[in-house]
Amino acid sequence: MSLNDASVYSVGFEMVRIAPSASNGQPWRLILDGDSVHFYHDEKEYSMFKQLDMGIAFCHFDLAMKEKGIYGILSRESVSDSRYVATWTKS
Repeated sequence: MSLNDASVYSVGFEMVRIAPSASNGQPWRLILDGDSVHFYHDEKEYSMFKQLDMGIAFCHFDLAMKEKGIYGILSRESVSDSRYVATWTKS
């Protein structure tokens, strides 16, 4: 994937970066993998607040992409990392 291809997702990444979260912790980490973005939380404990924060991150990313006319599907893949939460894939 070239840098130009990745730039399609830059607005989504920026909206997640500025999204609110509990205690302003922004506990998410995103990894771009082709036409998929994998969402991870950054701590071993996955509390109720972290789940809410991840929902906020998903929503901000998805709405930003839809605003650009790019649609995707949120799903869970079989990943062995305990910090993995879900994957958004361009449809």
